[in-house]
Amino acid sequence: MWCAVVLWCVCSVVVVCGVKGPPHIVVIMADDMGWNDVSFHGSSQIMTPNIDALAYQGVVLNRHYTMPTCSPSRAAFLTGRYSVHTGIQIPISSGTVSALSLNFTLLPQHLSRLGYRTHLVGKWHLGSHHSDYLPLQRGFHSHFGFYAGYLSYYDGIHLENGVAGIDAWRNGSGAWQEFSGHYLTDLLTEEAVSIIRSHESQKPLYLQVALSAPHTANPGNKFEVSNLSQNEGEHHYITDVYRRLYAGMVRGVDDTIGAIVEALRSSKMLDNSIILFTSDNGAPTLDPLWGYHNYGSNWPLRGMKVSCHEGGVRTAAALWSPLVKGNRVYDQLIHITDWLPTLYSAAGGDVVDLGKIDGVDQWGAMIGQGWAGKRIEMLVELNPINGNEALIKWPWKVVRYTKDSVLNTYAGESGRGTEVPQYSVDQILQSQAALALNLTLPEMDLLALRSQASIDSRCTETTASVKPCVQDYCLFNLEKDPCEIKDLSSTFPSLVGALTHALGGYRQIMVPPVPNTQDPRALPQNWQNYWAPWANTTGTGMAPPRSSLTSTLVICLLLLLLRSL
Repeated sequence: MWCAVVLWCVCSVVVVCGVKGPPHIVVIMADDMGWNDVSFHGSSQIMTPNIDALAYQGVVLNRHYTMPTCSPSRAAFLTGRYSVHTGIQIPISSGTVSALSLNFTLLPQHLSRLGYRTHLVGKWHLGSHHSDYLPLQRGFHSHFGFYAGYLSYYDGIHLENGVAGIDAWRNGSGAWQEFSGHYLTDLLTEEAVSIIRSHESQKPLYLQVALSAPHTANPGNKFEVSNLSQNEGEHHYITDVYRRLYAGMVRGVDDTIGAIVEALRSSKMLDNSIILFTSDNGAPTLDPLWGYHNYGSNWPLRGMKVSCHEGGVRTAAALWSPLVKGNRVYDQLIHITDWLPTLYSAAGGDVVDLGKIDGVDQWGAMIGQGWAGKRIEMLVELNPINGNEALIKWPWKVVRYTKDSVLNTYAGESGRGTEVPQYSVDQILQSQAALALNLTLPEMDLLALRSQASIDSRCTETTASVKPCVQDYCLFNLEKDPCEIKDLSSTFPSLVGALTHALGGYRQIMVPPVPNTQDPRALPQNWQNYWAPWANTTGTGMAPPRSSLTSTLVICLLLLLLRSL
């Protein structure tokens, strides 16, 4: 027996010695990008060769779920908790005290304790009224980006309820000069690449790249691409001018993935890295609430951003790592809350350290140990503000909302018409990401993965007679009906009862939503024209002081000049 123990210890030492240090973790989160806006899901209307290469060489996460809007998704990602526990139920508006509670320990804080250097590039959107709620106080060692939900792509200006102000920051200090005149997606990509290249590869890196694209810019200036003439030529076959501009913004996201993967390779970090790509929610093809529709497509899924139907919450996602068994489609349930325990586990942490969370550690399933998926149930949404309710207990889903709208319908282009160019395998194999990842799959195998990642064949019935899920709960079998066409609630009333009972359990423990009312003290005119932390009264991190009349006039004139160009 003692010999067996000694042998086990020796083998364990050998295994540990053969393992590299904790992996570098890079998370790239697109904003408002639709299920049908990546070409690995079956449409070649917008080619995404770098994202596709990452997915094919890694794992296509085919049942990846988020929250229906941005702030709730980001809170869930960083805390591992549902919105019923964080109170972040809707997008946070600038100039409010709405923020993710300091009672939560966030993913970068957990990883910092494991020795990681943590960086946020891009969007925060989890509260900025007080410096205690900013990225540098929530576990990130650096932040370059913006605090609000969206930004103009060329001048660092954020418009909220008709009020314009600067929202451009580097480590808590105003950085308007760095943003002005630079295309936002390119600027954030350059910052991410710079962080990778300057990082000491012996130390573990956590890099969260939260892009603004393809979210629209400020009202009245919706779509901005880096090279208009190039985009017009590249996507000339897209007849809708707004969809064509949107395609250019998506290609910008795709270029970001290629640049980051190549930077990891050239910095000799790729062979010990985890790269996750996802969108924060479905695309708002139409947006009657805030007017930020971006002509994205969740086709053939039902619903869009804000909706708790699949189009609002089932997002395009992929994971790559040399630690993960690749070249496959993962059809098990994954929720955005799962990434906290999954990445913490991948980093060598004990998930017990995380305390009570809703997320599930999926790392064993990810690395291909033959584990079945660990999730069979997830709370999709329980929102007392808009009345949306949905819960999945695989394969069943119940849905109800208090008011029907276009958000719960089928919208967005299919991208499969005869005018659309054929899917280009050569584009995939010659992409920056494919070359860095050494993707050499035969064309037949690559196309087989693409076919497996498509749900077209299971969504062939007409949607003309689909009824809204208002007042009464709808019941769908997602395995057979991923597009939520057939309501089976009258056929299986006992199932509806069981699932709504589970919803009731969450309702009993739900915390009140955080307030989201704008305070006039927060207006940029009070803070050198910045949307700045304004609730500080003592200590460090004070919001910028009032500017002099002269400097205010200079900034205003510069802003007016930029807008006229």
